[in-house]
Amino acid sequence: MRTSSEEKYLEEIYKAVNQRGYARVSDVAQSLDVSVSSVSKMVRKLAGYQLVEHERYQYIKMTEKGILVGKQLVLKHQILATFFQMIGLEKEEVEEEVNKIEHYISWSTIGKIHDFILRNE
Repeated sequence: MRTSSEEKYLEEIYKAVNQRGYARVSDVAQSLDVSVSSVSKMVRKLAGYQLVEHERYQYIKMTEKGILVGKQLVLKHQILATFFQMIGLEKEEVEEEVNKIEHYISWSTIGKIHDFILRNE
């Protein structure tokens, strides 16, 4: 992924596909609190990276590559949530804090946090 914004959109599409079996532009827009046109523009960009496929007025489909990246993004989210729980954040705070930083933190740092979690479980 190239930007934190692209990660946010792809993660939301991935979660929708896993929950409902499909993702719609309007649903992604609602869950991210952005306009439908913003989602459409980003979906075209993600399609250019061969992460999703989409035709106008149709569901958003994820490619194999998109599914792999989506899984990695969910894993990043889970690692951060586990870490924040370990250091004593309240349940409500965990999601809020994870959502603030998950798309800005490097994979290298996530790896170190994951190693820390494994050593301290």
